[in-house]
Amino acid sequence: MRASRARPTPAPEIYRVPVVLLAADRGAYQPRFLSLGPYHRGGSATATEEMRRNDGEKPGNLAYAVQGGGPPVLEYMKAIASIQADARSRYEGGVDMEWDAFGRMLLLDAFQLITLLEYLGFDGDDEPSETGGCAEQEDCRPRTGVLSSIGHDLMMLENQIPFFVAQNMYGLRHGDDGSRIAELAWRTIRSIMCGVPSAAASHPPAEKCQHLVHLCHAYLKPSSLGRSRGACAGEYGRFRRATEYHEAGVRFRRLCGEEDGSEQCPLLNVTFSNGALRMARHRIDETTNYVLLNVLVYEQRYLEAATSGDAGYVAAYVVFMSQLLGGPEDVALLSRRGVIEHHLGDDAEVCALFRGLAQGLVFDPSGDHYLRTVGVKLQAYYRSRVNRWGAWVIRHRLGNPWLAAAWLFGAMAVLGTILQTVVALLQYLDSQRPTRNVGT
Repeated sequence: MRASRARPTPAPEIYRVPVVLLAADRGAYQPRFLSLGPYHRGGSATATEEMRRNDGEKPGNLAYAVQGGGPPVLEYMKAIASIQADARSRYEGGVDMEWDAFGRMLLLDAFQLITLLEYLGFDGDDEPSETGGCAEQEDCRPRTGVLSSIGHDLMMLENQIPFFVAQNMYGLRHGDDGSRIAELAWRTIRSIMCGVPSAAASHPPAEKCQHLVHLCHAYLKPSSLGRSRGACAGEYGRFRRATEYHEAGVRFRRLCGEEDGSEQCPLLNVTFSNGALRMARHRIDETTNYVLLNVLVYEQRYLEAATSGDAGYVAAYVVFMSQLLGGPEDVALLSRRGVIEHHLGDDAEVCALFRGLAQGLVFDPSGDHYLRTVGVKLQAYYRSRVNRWGAWVIRHRLGNPWLAAAWLFGAMAVLGTILQTVVALLQYLDSQRPTRNVGT
């Protein structure tokens, strides 16, 4: 299965996670149930017993494809041989595997990925494929107890195969151009993201999918990207804590709730206008940590996020949240406003999560990122003495309804006293005016 090596070498797309990040949280970057690609294959030092057991079951997915009416195994092997040199070049640092072993791994992992995407991305409205699918075969369905582990492992940057390999195998089996499996992968990402909608113009995006982490990065693209950049001149230094903004009169609102009737909107959407900071509702749990960590590594390594505002939107959002949520009271404030719903131990864990996500990021706050306009407007509003004074009056004098009623009655009493004084003065002046004698 040796292929020609004369073709130009493409740039790597599947990266190794830096050692310093692995030391901080190894479990967030390495698979625990399913191995895809050469970095954590069954014979590697990082493979778990579950991963080795799963490797032994991978040939069953290929056997099912052949029995379901697809081409013979030899046709799949020839197709893999024609693309494995290209696939090999997509891994950073090279691949320490023999060509035949690498080709066999690609073939089995491609059908393992296809099987999982057919199950996780299956829609009840879909029509069964002519050659069958995982949704029709009970034996190929993952057990409920390992679904969370599968979702975790599919989002590991080091646990990927080039997506064009799976597209080629799927196209060879079903006779299409691979667009169907791209749609299944998109639905799988949506399932892992708990149904949060995407701002992408097409589902999946028209751009070529490199792997599932790249697809997740595209899924998280905010709606405002490219529209607000450069629209507001000035500097903001850094974002402040939610409680500091609250003391300056900033109101926190959930975006897309009351505005257009929809329950959710793209996760990274943030706007500020008329004193209201509107944010998409963010459900925070253990999935948030490992998904964003792996997307951030991909973004930082491949997309040069430090200088590209179009590419570094995930880093911009993470830095924004880490500065906004400086303490548990900030999390409590946003939770009361319906912006945050977390399923961690306490509010302090949410702060620690985003602080860990932002640690070590290459990010320029003065750069042309998509939240720059929001930062400049927030800073101007925060520095306004009128806004701060008005917020202080509302919070300390009108926040209590009984105190507000007392202020109202007091103001009415003062107004009544003033009116009474004015009326008495007018009457006095009228009495001092000389009267005209009509008879004279």
